[in-house]
Amino acid sequence: MAGTGPVVRLRHTLLSVHGETATLADAITIREALEPLIVADATRTRTAAQLRSLRRSLATVSSAMDDHDSFIRAIWGLHQEIALITPNEMLRAMYLAMMQVIDEHADSARSDRDEGSVEYRLHRYEIHAELVQAIESGDGARVASVVHHHRGDTP
Repeated sequence: MAGTGPVVRLRHTLLSVHGETATLADAITIREALEPLIVADATRTRTAAQLRSLRRSLATVSSAMDDHDSFIRAIWGLHQEIALITPNEMLRAMYLAMMQVIDEHADSARSDRDEGSVEYRLHRYEIHAELVQAIESGDGARVASVVHHHRGDTP
């Protein structure tokens, strides 16, 4: 999956792209704008079965820790699981459509940090574990804080 085409940055991940980089960059921007709404809905409406699904997705993220591309795609899978929780059909459809554009246009993902990629993946895993725990807690203020931390671009 080695990409030789254009590259788009997503925090500390470099996505090798086929097609228009603007399309991928736009999809990332829209996805990130919708994400707080998706997570807030998940926090309010999650069921026990949906929480079990989030924990399984988080376990998949943990098992992908050794490969940056697999790790990023597992993170995307977790975000898709979170989006499936919202009862807002339009919001869910828009978010999942942006995730599909990102997945279809990104040939591969690699870290922008040669030495720090394992530490970065561990940090991102911990943030996503916090996100799942916050959703499970049902505490809107905690979720808002974790989403803010999640969106930060420094470990």
